Amino acid sequence: MIEYFIYKNIENDLSLLQKETQKETQKMNIQKETQKMNIQNENIEIQECKEYNELSPISICIFLLFYISLGMYSAKLSWYSNTIVGWTVGYKVIFAIFAFMFPITYIIIYIIFKLDLITKINRKCSKISKK
Repeated sequence: MIEYFIYKNIENDLSLLQKETQKETQKMNIQKETQKMNIQNENIEIQECKEYNELSPISICIFLLFYISLGMYSAKLSWYSNTIVGWTVGYKVIFAIFAFMFPITYIIIYIIFKLDLITKINRKCSKISKK
């Protein structure tokens, strides 16, 4: 009788262990699947980022054309304003080169500091030439 009771307890324990191991394997399988899905999602996101960050040759050419044209315009402004002020050719070349290399900065500085000065000088020159 005791043996039967012990045998039944062992069977119950075994069945409980089997159920627990099945649950654990199911949890592990679910975790593996979620990890696979996360890795796939990360790979998709990385591919999307690479596609988004790639610059096409056309956009690079357009940017270079815009930058070069803006640089030429700022070099022209530098040469013109330095001619009016009376700088020598050496200084005008140096200033024009820097204006060409950094056109946006030069145009902002030109608008802030030089535009009013150049207009005043032009007005004075036009008054002198009319007399």
